Amino acid sequence: MDDEKVRLEQLLGDVQDGCSDDDIMANVSLWLVPGEGYTPEPDDLEKLAMIEAELQMISSTEDPAVANEHHREVQESLQVKYGPLGDHSHKCSGASG
Repeated sequence: MDDEKVRLEQLLGDVQDGCSDDDIMANVSLWLVPGEGYTPEPDDLEKLAMIEAELQMISSTEDPAVANEHHREVQESLQVKYGPLGDHSHKCSGASG
């Protein structure tokens, strides 16, 4: 048991001597590469866009027509970036007009 504890302390000492928290955080930007990493499936992306648009409408103090325009712009930008995302003929729930 004592041998394991000594070995663990040696290993941890080597790791701690090798880098600090600041070193680790400085390298985080190297891990984050635009366009890489998690990409939602098209159906999930569509759902996320709808949720975002609805949240924008709910939190918006603007005219609902302006919020609907924002929703349309979000959908169009997603289609440009990811291609067609399915049937968008339906309106967001809670939208009037």
